[in-house]
Amino acid sequence: GKRLEYVIRYPHGCIEQTTSSVFPQLYVDALMDLNTAKQAEVTRNIKAGIERLKLFQVGDGGFAYWPGNSHSDAWGSNYAGHFLVEAKAKGFVVPELMLNNWIGFQINLANSWRTSTSSYNFSATDQAYRLKTLALAGKPVNSAMNRLRKEANLPNMARWHLAAAYALIGKKDIGKQILAEATYDIKDYRELAYSYGSSLRDKAVVLQTMQLLDMKTKSFILLKDISKSLSSHSWYSTHSTAYGLLAISDYYAKNKPSQLKYAYKINGQSGTTTSDKPIASHELAKADNSQSISIINKSDGDLFVRIIRKGKPKAGEEQPIRDIDLKMNVVYKNLDGATINPQKLPRGKDFYAEVQIVNPGTKFRTYENMALTQIFPSGWEIGNSRMSEVEVFSNDSDFDYQDIRDDRVFTYFSVSTYSSVTYRILLNAAYPGKYYLPATYCEAMYDNDIRASTKGKWVAVE
Repeated sequence: GKRLEYVIRYPHGCIEQTTSSVFPQLYVDALMDLNTAKQAEVTRNIKAGIERLKLFQVGDGGFAYWPGNSHSDAWGSNYAGHFLVEAKAKGFVVPELMLNNWIGFQINLANSWRTSTSSYNFSATDQAYRLKTLALAGKPVNSAMNRLRKEANLPNMARWHLAAAYALIGKKDIGKQILAEATYDIKDYRELAYSYGSSLRDKAVVLQTMQLLDMKTKSFILLKDISKSLSSHSWYSTHSTAYGLLAISDYYAKNKPSQLKYAYKINGQSGTTTSDKPIASHELAKADNSQSISIINKSDGDLFVRIIRKGKPKAGEEQPIRDIDLKMNVVYKNLDGATINPQKLPRGKDFYAEVQIVNPGTKFRTYENMALTQIFPSGWEIGNSRMSEVEVFSNDSDFDYQDIRDDRVFTYFSVSTYSSVTYRILLNAAYPGKYYLPATYCEAMYDNDIRASTKGKWVAVE
């Protein structure tokens, strides 16, 4: 539940994150019984996800990383198309033109793929995933599959994707032959771009392939490994989390657990739950320590119980994050460039927030897919600097994408080793009153070790 809510509520919305927010919801009913209201919510979310993906599709039929980009993202196109094919199979309406254009794009890339020496591991794995999605869509490109199969040094994850592709077209024996040289030992890693990969994501791909090839004993061992990771407090990206949930849902859709049965008493209200799903949940009315909860296990196996609470710090109590791997400095300036204190501003004053982000070189790599989140008090209005005639905004650093909303601005960018970027947001102190200025937060979307934040504070417009 915690992991599913994370991918649904994640505030950023590139092609990967948009897909990750809805993909696991296709199969959440394999994990738990959903009441009518929850089922309706899941259905709405999936339909909204399909609609939003239309914004990413470009002229060649692929999907861009951000809405409005003109070029397709290879892995994002695989992933989004994978979701659309499975959504259609689950009965959701996917526009035929949208799906057919994507299939044409995938087939063209599959047929034109050639060995790349500079980025072979990614390129070959990307091609294998592409071939798997086409097989899933009922449009396999057999010649491209056979050509990739004959590659001398096929990367490990490419083998697992390609084996799945063969299994999907009914050739499980070839799939098992491909895995004869594959390894089950997935090394720990995180990828900031390209395929947004991690060890958890790769294990999930392996588990799904095992399911297709009827490798029941090994798949159960891996299932426990993935389940342990998702049940831990470890941080995982949206891509890793979604894939982990997908793999577990896929497993339980095909392998029903023993019946879940228990009696409960929560704050004096009693009941019994019986289910053929591995997870059941009850919503508690209040989040304090005065509740009385009793559980009696009536199942044949062990029952694991946990209480999950969520929330956010009270205004002013959140702690700043100062990470050696990322430096961030936030200042406020008037239109002449002089630093000002934003805690007391006269009504009508124009000023701007300036954020400098530094990659100090501690990890010796370019930080890709960085996200800067700036949420402003409701008494301040945000100006669109791209439409401003104020010269001070003409030297902003480049960014990949910027999302300007009523009360916040999301800026997405990359920053090279030993380099910095600076972003400015035009503001106006519009409405008198006392307001809270939340923390400014910057993170690598695919590596939680790279992050920094300020401390929030109260401000006034006089």
